[in-house]
Amino acid sequence: MNGEGSMKITKWLFYKKRGSFAKMTLRILVPVVLLLLAVLVIMFRGMQQARTLAYQYIKDTAELYVTQINRDIEQIHAEQITRMSRELDIAQIPSDIGPTDGKYYSLLLNVMEQNQILKIRYAEASNFYVYDSNADLLILDTGIYYRSSQKSEKIKRLLSFLKEGRNENIAKWTYFYDGEKDYIAGLCYVDGVASGCLIPVEWIFHNLIQKTKGYQVVPFIQKPDGNIMTVEDTQTYDYNDLIKKSMAKDQRELYSYKIGYSGRIYMIIHPEHGILENVIQMQMFLTILAALIAAGLLFGAYNYYRKILVPMRQFIDGLKRTEEEQWINENGSNNIIELEQASNEFKGLLRKIKQLKIEIYEKELERQKIELDYIQEQINPHFFLNCLSIIHGIAEEANESRIVTITGMLSDYMRYIFRDASSKRTVSEELKHVMNYIRIQKLRYGDSAFAFEVIQDDDVSACLLPALLLQTLVENAVIHAVSLDQHIEITMYLALEEHEDGKYMYVTLSDTGKGFPAKVLKALEEGENIVYDGRRHVGLQNAVQRLRLMYRDKAQIHFSNMDEGFGAVTEIILPVEEF
Repeated sequence: MNGEGSMKITKWLFYKKRGSFAKMTLRILVPVVLLLLAVLVIMFRGMQQARTLAYQYIKDTAELYVTQINRDIEQIHAEQITRMSRELDIAQIPSDIGPTDGKYYSLLLNVMEQNQILKIRYAEASNFYVYDSNADLLILDTGIYYRSSQKSEKIKRLLSFLKEGRNENIAKWTYFYDGEKDYIAGLCYVDGVASGCLIPVEWIFHNLIQKTKGYQVVPFIQKPDGNIMTVEDTQTYDYNDLIKKSMAKDQRELYSYKIGYSGRIYMIIHPEHGILENVIQMQMFLTILAALIAAGLLFGAYNYYRKILVPMRQFIDGLKRTEEEQWINENGSNNIIELEQASNEFKGLLRKIKQLKIEIYEKELERQKIELDYIQEQINPHFFLNCLSIIHGIAEEANESRIVTITGMLSDYMRYIFRDASSKRTVSEELKHVMNYIRIQKLRYGDSAFAFEVIQDDDVSACLLPALLLQTLVENAVIHAVSLDQHIEITMYLALEEHEDGKYMYVTLSDTGKGFPAKVLKALEEGENIVYDGRRHVGLQNAVQRLRLMYRDKAQIHFSNMDEGFGAVTEIILPVEEF
């Protein structure tokens, strides 16, 4: 087959695959759209069902509450009738009885106590009362009011209300207004003596609202004269306007229940507020969201079909040119930003690989130079120690004991330092080196300048820790705390602790100096360079870095100050390794 025929077959296969890809996209898109529509329908049905259930819940809750109120009203009604048959003795009280008459005091007190018991039994009633119209005597659960007693406006209105039915024997429930609040009033009159109670309408309304909390419920009672009693809250809603619209068959739900013997209580469910408002808003949101998703899917599918296939081919063709030096160094160009970025990133990766090869070669040269420098460094310590030995020998010949002592200590000190600093040493070796350093410093400052004490567990001596770690901490304390002005105490404490993940060594160094300056503590916490007294200090930073490199996150180091005037504290926790 010639080249031209092969090219035609290749193009035919390409377009055939592209068409298959388009069909595959449609096969995915159509079910997604159908699924979206199905989900939308299900959600709308669910929202409608939730709204119906919400209405049913409010209706059942209100019905249950009103039934309870009616049951209590019936019991109160029966008790008042029975009570009047037992307490007619109160009618024998003379009409001129006053607060100073003690003859009937026990009878009146007994009636008041019974009123109090009834008030405890029936929480919805604010007052129980007995009234003798002959003596104009009112006995409440809160007190006794004689004809001559000073009375509040509420009591005056109640007496006026009770006097209206004194000439007939009746048992009824009606409405009473005391100048501030409306009440459902129970009234039982027998031979001029009345017994009854007052149930605040506001209490019924607020309890009904509380039991349907989360829904915007407006309860109200319409009196026989057409007046409406409802919740006294006009700051948020115009309830009277809402009630008129509901009574006129507006779109809001309206429920009605018989309450006691005095009429009916109505309840409006306001769907534009409370939880039902959220349901409506969610329905609108889901509608808009579904429309946007559907439009986005269609628009995305169109752009995907039109703009993805050709740029992908351009990208693949470009990757085939990775061997060309010119292609690596030029910026990519593609209609799709992501593919252009990927092409540029790929070219950048190739350039970095070439650069890494150069850097590896340069680092190898640098490593060889460091090894050479290290060999040269080994020569200098030997020369230095030899010089100390010469001085030590000359001092011995001259019987200079102090020079002999200090050169001996200095020689031991330097030999320890010149050992491999990357290795680990035992605690006993480190402490021996620290004590050598302390003796040198005491020769400098004198024995009275500072005291050094080590407190350690018996089994800590064989444990390993980074070389020169303890000496770094002690040296920092001596340099920054010790002076000739005051006596300083430096204490080192070493102990072993059992943790869940193994055994750890706990090291604490404290001194009685001035403590860490605030900026030094901040630099240590944030890993910044420590600049103090005009120069950079690297000892503690090196200790932190070495612990991090050797132990990762298993080692911890913490710097702090004790109370004012008590110096600095350094704490280290690191895993136990035994020699």
